[in-house]
Amino acid sequence: YTFQSVGMNIDCVITEQGSNLLVHTDLDMTTTGGNDFSTASTIPVMRDLRLNDDTSAVIGKPAFVGSLDDVYSNRRYVIEVTVTKAM
Repeated sequence: YTFQSVGMNIDCVITEQGSNLLVHTDLDMTTTGGNDFSTASTIPVMRDLRLNDDTSAVIGKPAFVGSLDDVYSNRRYVIEVTVTKAM
């Protein structure tokens, strides 16, 4: 048996630069794409989507981080972040 990690992982780190907020985002999504039928193998094809970005943000307002097109399907992922102040 071989085990693979499949799913989505989003890590965000907020830093202050003067009066501005900077959000560093690392997004990693792994999916199975079925079998590669060009070979006789029964091993599933693993697909990775990754996004690394730095975005300026304002507390309480959504900020665009990035977008990803999944070339293996008709899906488009739009990533936004909203910073809220914790009490």
